[in-house]
Parts: sequence; C-alpha cells; structure tokens
Amino acid sequence: MNNDAVLTKALNEIARLELLNFRKDVVIEELQNEIRMRDQLKVGEQNVTSSEFEHEQKHDKSKSRGGKR
Repeated sequence: MNNDAVLTKALNEIARLELLNFRKDVVIEELQNEIRMRDQLKVGEQNVTSSEFEHEQKHDKSKSRGGKR
C-alpha cells in the first residue's frame, strides 16, 4: 500500500467512526426524550390519582357532614 492508499483508508475509517458516533448520539437523544415523556406521563397519572383521591375524600366528608345534621 502506498501513502495515498493508507491515507484514504484512514480517512474512510474516521468517517465511519464519526457516523457511528453521530448515530449513537441520535439514539441517546431519542431515548432521553422517551424517558422524559414516560416520566411526564407518570407524573400526570400520579396527579390524576391524587386529585381523584382528594375529590373522594371531600365527597366522603360532605356525606358524613350531611348525615350528622
């Protein structure tokens, strides 16, 4: 192999590695976005559950107050 062939092979390998690194970064970003969305959904579900619980507690208290009158 002459110097030009070695240089071309090295540049091709660098380009291949840069592409792999870019793809890795894209996959990491997509996974982080999915995790963020999943966490937001979990927080939303917890808020709905806690607000439903609070509503039920208020409803139960109003029933018990009504019965004591």
